[in-house]
Amino acid sequence: MALPRLRKSESRKIRRSGLDSVADPDAITEVGHHGGPVLSALVRQRLGGAAQAELGVTRFTRDDDDGLTAPRTEPRFVDFTTGVLSGDLGGWVRDSRVRTGVRGSVAAAVGQHAMKFGVEYEANSVDLEFNNSAEPGSPLGTIDRFDDTTYVWFRRRHGTTVHNRVLTAYGQDGWRLGDRLTLNYGLRWDAEYLIRPNGKLGQRFTDQWQPRVGFIYQLGTPGSQKLFGSYARLYEQFPLQLAQAYYDNPTDRPGRTLIIRYNHDPRVDPSGADTLFDSASSPS
Repeated sequence: MALPRLRKSESRKIRRSGLDSVADPDAITEVGHHGGPVLSALVRQRLGGAAQAELGVTRFTRDDDDGLTAPRTEPRFVDFTTGVLSGDLGGWVRDSRVRTGVRGSVAAAVGQHAMKFGVEYEANSVDLEFNNSAEPGSPLGTIDRFDDTTYVWFRRRHGTTVHNRVLTAYGQDGWRLGDRLTLNYGLRWDAEYLIRPNGKLGQRFTDQWQPRVGFIYQLGTPGSQKLFGSYARLYEQFPLQLAQAYYDNPTDRPGRTLIIRYNHDPRVDPSGADTLFDSASSPS
C-alpha cells in the first residue's frame, strides 16, 4: 500500500532552518512502499516413544522504498532569502533486508531427564542505496539559495551492502530431583561472521559461550505454588547498520558526494559551477 507522508523530522528541520512556507507539496511528500513476504516451515518427527526431531526453515524479506516509485525530475530548492521550500524531494532511498534461518534439534526423555540438543544457521543482509544523484547533469539533489549570488547544490549517491553469518549449537537438560525440585541447565555457543561489502570477512566473534542454569521448587500442594530462579549469559547479534557504516568503503561500492556553488540560479543555467567538494577527487 502506498501513502503520501511527510518525511521523518522534516517539519522540525523546516522550523529550525527559518523556512516558513512550502510552495510545492512535492518537496516534502513522498510515496513509500514498505514490507515483504515472510515464509516459514516446521517439520516434527517422532523417534520412538520418548524422542522427537524438529527441522525448521524461515525466510524474512523487507523492502523499504521511499520516493523511489515517483519520477524525480527536479531538485529540492531551499530559499533562505524568502523562507520558501519548493521543487521536488531531490532523490530517493531504498533499504532491503533479508533474513534466512535453518534449525534442527532432537529432544528426548530419559529417566528423570528431559534433554534437547540443536544446531542453527542464520544469514542476514542489509542493502542500502541513497540517491540524491552526484552525477553531473542529474536533476536530483538539493539547492540552497543564500542570497542573489550564492547558490549551493548538494549532490550525493551512496550505497552499501553488508552480511552476517551466525552459527549456533546448544544442549540443555531438565533434571527432576524428586517430586518437588527440577534443575535446568544448558550451554549455548554462537559464532558470528561479519561480511564486508566486497564479500570478504570483516570480523569474527567465535567465543560467545552462554551458560544457563535454573531451578523450580514446588511449595505446598504440588502444582499450586512454586519458587524459581535462573542465571544466563546472552550475546546479541551485531547490528548490521553499524557494520554498514563502519565497513563503508568507496572502493567496494562506488559512491560520490559533490558540492558545487553558483553565482546564479542553476535551474535556469547549470553552467559556470565552482566545485567546493568532490569525494571522487578528494583523498580517502
